[in-house]
Amino acid sequence: MGTLLRVEAEAGDARSAEDAREAFLDEVARLEALLSVYREDSDVSRVNRRAGEAPERVAPESFDAIAAALEFARLSDGAFDPTVLPLSSLWKSAGPAPTPSVLERRRRLVGHARVVLDAQRSSVFLPERGMGLDLGGFAKGFALDRALARARRAPGVRRVFADFGGQLLFWAREESPAPETVVLEDPRAPGRAARTIAVRGNASVSTSSQSERPNHLVEPRTGRPAAAAAVSVVASTAAEAEAWSTALFVAGRAAAALGLRPGVSAYFA
Repeated sequence: MGTLLRVEAEAGDARSAEDAREAFLDEVARLEALLSVYREDSDVSRVNRRAGEAPERVAPESFDAIAAALEFARLSDGAFDPTVLPLSSLWKSAGPAPTPSVLERRRRLVGHARVVLDAQRSSVFLPERGMGLDLGGFAKGFALDRALARARRAPGVRRVFADFGGQLLFWAREESPAPETVVLEDPRAPGRAARTIAVRGNASVSTSSQSERPNHLVEPRTGRPAAAAAVSVVASTAAEAEAWSTALFVAGRAAAALGLRPGVSAYFA
């Protein structure tokens, strides 16, 4: 998914720990092949190619990921929107900024409520040519949750930790009395700590910023890159943490009241 993944696992013996770690990595690789917009043979890419033509059948995991991403789009009132590809693709090149007329044409192609899902056929349909799904801002978290579910089935596994491009995942079969300490970096001064937070229990921490990849997070309503510094979210699932960090980065503090449930915390830089 365009970044590095580090996984640690603890179990009653070295073999079980390695089994858990390999299961985790295998599941992430499998889901990347289904969900990455950068792979021409992925389910997401096939859905995008059929936009405006016909529904595309996808794997059950892909259908679940797309449906969950659309639900987060609804909860965030479109601040997070997996149909943002027509806009985000404009800002990935190093060329001149798009003109207002181009932005407006692309903006009209974005709209999570327009996606047609058919659970019985496991199909996804984008009704207008030029529409496109991009699960960046969600796919990492979804993959982390599914990979953890597989790793936990390894015999005797006691603890799993993952760092997926800066998104952290903590899980232990028995909760430690001491919380995990996470240092949030200052996006204005890389390498300098902005704040330290305590993470209790099984949780994920996701941070959204433009510091490493400028312009990759786009505001769906304006078509322009979001201009916030950084937002970190702590949630019990990795998918929720990543989706909300993306939404809050785009929409700001006002979006926090839209759908954050009790137990989800947000930190603005």
